[in-house]
Amino acid sequence: MIYFNSNGKMFEELNIEPIVEILYESSDDEDETEVDQEFAIESEYDTNSEQSASSDEESIDNDNDTLFMSSKNKHKWNNKPIKDECTLKHNTISYSPEICGPAKEHTVLNPELAWRCLFTDEILYVIVKYTNQEINRRKGKYLCPNEASFLSETNYQEIRAVLGLLYLAGVFKTIHESLEDLYANDGTGRDIFPATMTLKRLIFLLSCLRFDDKKTREERKRTNKFAAISELFEQFILNCQTNYSSSEYLTIDEMLIAFEGKCPFKMYLPSKLNKYGIRMMVLADAKTHYLINAHVYTGKQDVLKRKKNFSVPMQHALKLVHPVEKTNRNITGNNWFSSIELADELKNRGITYVGTMKKDKKQIPPQFLPQKKKVIGSSVFGFNEQTTLVSYTPRKNKSVILLSTMHHTQSIDNESGKPEILHFYNMTKDTVDKLEQDISKYSTVQSTKWWPMVIFFAIMDIAAFNAYILQTNKENSESITRRDFIISLGKSLIQSELKRRSLEKELPRELRHTIVKLTGVCNPRNEARDEPVDWIGKRRRCQSCPRGSDRKTGTYCEICKKPLCAGCTKRICPGCF
Repeated sequence: MIYFNSNGKMFEELNIEPIVEILYESSDDEDETEVDQEFAIESEYDTNSEQSASSDEESIDNDNDTLFMSSKNKHKWNNKPIKDECTLKHNTISYSPEICGPAKEHTVLNPELAWRCLFTDEILYVIVKYTNQEINRRKGKYLCPNEASFLSETNYQEIRAVLGLLYLAGVFKTIHESLEDLYANDGTGRDIFPATMTLKRLIFLLSCLRFDDKKTREERKRTNKFAAISELFEQFILNCQTNYSSSEYLTIDEMLIAFEGKCPFKMYLPSKLNKYGIRMMVLADAKTHYLINAHVYTGKQDVLKRKKNFSVPMQHALKLVHPVEKTNRNITGNNWFSSIELADELKNRGITYVGTMKKDKKQIPPQFLPQKKKVIGSSVFGFNEQTTLVSYTPRKNKSVILLSTMHHTQSIDNESGKPEILHFYNMTKDTVDKLEQDISKYSTVQSTKWWPMVIFFAIMDIAAFNAYILQTNKENSESITRRDFIISLGKSLIQSELKRRSLEKELPRELRHTIVKLTGVCNPRNEARDEPVDWIGKRRRCQSCPRGSDRKTGTYCEICKKPLCAGCTKRICPGCF
C-alpha cells in the first residue's frame, strides 16, 4: 500500500497483519426518526468529518502488490490515477458571480430596489389579501370593533411599514427585546417606531399576518404539510434564482431555524446551537454566500418520490442542485449527503461533487478506514473512471475520508501536506454556516408560537442578505456596510406611511416633530394653504412654546400659518434661504 507523508513523499508500510472482517453500520436513511408526529430527532448527523478506528479496524492487510483495492460489496478502486490529465474540462470552466434578470435592468441599485427584486410587489399583495381576511375574521371577537382604530383593514403601504420596522428592530438587536421596550417613552425607546404606527396596531398586524387562504388550507395540508406558506416561499426562492448567477463553486448543507413551538415537522439536531427547530436544506454560492435554492424538510413522506432506490439525502441533494444542472459547476457537501451513487448521478447531470464520507459506506475499502498503525499526515488514494477516493490521517487513530469527481490525481498541498481534495473541501464547506451567521447578526425574528411566522422571518432575513449581495455586485453601486444597508432599507419602507400619518389631525406634537426629522417634510397637511385665515393679524398663543407660558404673538409662519413668537423663529437672508 502506498502512503504519503506531510511533505508529499511516498513510502510503504511494511508491517502486514491478517485481514479481519469489517462490521458495517446501518444506512443513511436511518439517521432520522420522527417522534410522535410532532418533531423528529436527528441524532446521527455528524458534522465532524474525522472517523475513529474501532477495535475491529485496528489491523488491516495492506497488500502493496495488487493494483486494485476491493470494498465489502466488491467495488474496485485503482491504486493509481486512471486519467492522466491534470486539469480536465470541468476544472477549467469558471463562472463569476453576476447580476441577471430584473436586477440587471436597473442602472444603479439602491437597498430598496435590490430588495424589491426578491421581495416583489406580488408577494406583498398576497400578504395584504390574506391578512385582511384574518383581520375581518377577528373583528367579531372585539366588543366594539367599530370604535377600535387598530382593527381596520391593512394595505400595501402599511405592510411595507411593518416590514421596515422589523428590519430596523433587527439592526437594534431586539431579538430578545419586547416591542413594548421599543415604544417606551422614558428615553429608552426608539422614536421611529411610535412615529410610524401605534404599538397596538403593530402587534395586531403581526398577529394577523397570513400567507395563504385559510379556507382551503386543510385540504392542501393533506398533501403538503408546508401549505400555510409554501406559495410565498417558492415564489421567493424563484426570485432569488432569477436575479443572480452563481460562481463555479456551490455548497449544499442544512440550516436550522430555531423554534420550540408546535410544528408537525420540528427536528431535534444535537449538533446545532439551537437544538430544536425547522430544518431547511440550502444551496448557496461558496464565494458570496448568496442563497440560490432551499426547501424545508417536512418528513420522509414529503420528499420526492423515490426513484431507482435513491436515498433520502440523495433526493434532497438532487432537488437542491436542479437549477444548476448541465453547467459543470461543483457541489460541496458533508457526509450526510455524500455517497458514490450521488456523485455518479450528479456527474451524469453535468455537475461535479466533493464531500466527506461516512466510514459505514460499503464502497469504501478496508485500507481507507481509521487504523492505529497509519502514519500521521499520510494519505491513501483510490481511483475509478470518474471518482477519486482519499483517506487522510490528521492524527493517530483518526481518518478523514473524501470522494471527488472533480479531482483525478494524487495531488498534495505543499504548505499543509494535505490532499488537494481535502484542501478544497475546507475552503468551501462552511458556506451555509457562514450564511446562517450573517443573517442571524441582524435578524428580524420576534416571539411567536405559529411556525409559518418563523419561516416568514427567515425569508425576510435571507431577502435582506441576498439583496445586499445584489447591490455590492452591481456595477456603479455605492459601497455600503450591511448594517447601513438594512437601516436604509428599513427607512425607505416606512417613508410613505410616515407621510400619510403626518396628515392625521390628532397626532401629538412630539410625533409630528419626529416625522419631520425622518421625512424632511414640514407639516404637509397644512402645506400650500390657499384659503384666507380669519385670525391673521391678531395676537395668538405661540404654537411652539409650552402651553403654560401662554406667550402671545402676532407673527405667523408663512407656510402653515401657525403663530410663532420671536424666540421660536430664526432670521434667514434670501441667499441662505
